[in-house]
Amino acid sequence: MRYSYYNDGGQMRPMGLAGSLAKYLGQTVRIDSKANLEADLITGTAAKMFICPSDRDGGWIGFTIAEYTGGNWTGPSSKQSYAFNEAVLGIAEPPEGGVSQAGSRLRGNLTKVRGSSQTFLMTDSTNLRSGSPSSPGILVFYNTKFNQTLGDVYAGNGCGDAVNFDKVRHRGRVNISFCDGHADSVIIEQKALAKVYLDIQN
Repeated sequence: MRYSYYNDGGQMRPMGLAGSLAKYLGQTVRIDSKANLEADLITGTAAKMFICPSDRDGGWIGFTIAEYTGGNWTGPSSKQSYAFNEAVLGIAEPPEGGVSQAGSRLRGNLTKVRGSSQTFLMTDSTNLRSGSPSSPGILVFYNTKFNQTLGDVYAGNGCGDAVNFDKVRHRGRVNISFCDGHADSVIIEQKALAKVYLDIQN
């Protein structure tokens, strides 16, 4: 519910998930510049914790926060094997016309999550850009309408991007952690993923 910040050329920017969680993992990261923060995030505990042991690529360079309007900045990149639910975390400004402007971003307040056993927090993922582990892409799923699911993402129905799904890592399945604390392995197909929500509003 409260962001951590780093200094980006004199402008304080939200740090993103890896940098924000590093101190809770016992790692000190420098926040005096984006370059120093990124350098710290590719080493130590944060780097290990955000890379799945089954990820043959050793993680994907990506970021978890960016400016939608104008696209003038992105948060620091780090190596990760996971993507996060932006509807729950509220880690970027909503796109123009997006449902987020109607109040669907929960801003990290898990007590406001409806259907927490069906709403995911994080999942195995690749990044959004070019199919290359070294090409930075955003590591979040986002909703553009109420009650969207990972099935909608997989089918290309206006939220997230189907290329985020890694069919190789867990033999056609994806590990998902949910907002109630449980985790599950779900087959990567539209019908199964349609039971996993980004944000339940009914």
